[in-house]
Amino acid sequence: MSVIAEGQGKVTRDRMIGAFCGYILLGITWATFYYLLESFSPGSFNNTRELLISSGESSLPRITVELADFVYFSLVTLTTLGYGDILPVNRQAKSLAIMEAMGSVRKQPGAGSVKTGSYSIQSFPKPGIGIISPPR
Repeated sequence: MSVIAEGQGKVTRDRMIGAFCGYILLGITWATFYYLLESFSPGSFNNTRELLISSGESSLPRITVELADFVYFSLVTLTTLGYGDILPVNRQAKSLAIMEAMGSVRKQPGAGSVKTGSYSIQSFPKPGIGIISPPR
């Protein structure tokens, strides 16, 4: 039994892993953009989790957001999950986050069908073959 996604050939384990790696690479690329923006314009992002922890003090210290935080933020934005613990503050940061989210919404249906849907749906035997037969 072969598994075929429409217009894309066989869905193999390598293709599924490749799609996953491409998704992660896309997240790391966006994280780099966020990191560069924060480097050139400090204060573009707020890490609200750490602000809540240190809010007992009278003056809030400047909380830095590191590259690992941007990878996390990027993957959360890419999946359109949006926890809200790291927030874009200025217009440039908000614009980048919107572009990433809009781009991911456009790519997710196709990537999802290659990664999961077409593999699981089309791996069942076709009617009339094997144990499944069409009603008469």
